[in-house]
Amino acid sequence: HWVVVYVAPDPCSEGCLQDVTALRQVHRAAGRDQSRIRLLAMGRGAADRSGDLRAVYPALMIAGEPGPVLSAQLGEIAGLEGAEPQRSLYLLDPLGNIMMFYAAGFDPNDLKKDLKRLLTWSNLDE
Repeated sequence: HWVVVYVAPDPCSEGCLQDVTALRQVHRAAGRDQSRIRLLAMGRGAADRSGDLRAVYPALMIAGEPGPVLSAQLGEIAGLEGAEPQRSLYLLDPLGNIMMFYAAGFDPNDLKKDLKRLLTWSNLDE
């Protein structure tokens, strides 16, 4: 599966819920490819508001704080773009490689277009 990882801020406020709503819309727009995409919200903010996040989108997977190694990697990638990891997205390929990064305030349409291209090119199900 392709995995879209959302790093939830602590606390997960209204902006966080809006981000998850946008991810829900992107996931639904994938149509027949929905089964090839997983959405994951991670961080203390996600764990603390897991009920609210699941109310927005029940298919959302939720994880607590990333370990120190992963946290450092996410911070390093965000830093390369001059961004913070909070409210950012990371797109992982089926092998777990980080393929793309979207800073806080991401445009869901950009994610939708990129996912469509990647899913078309990868043809993992065939």
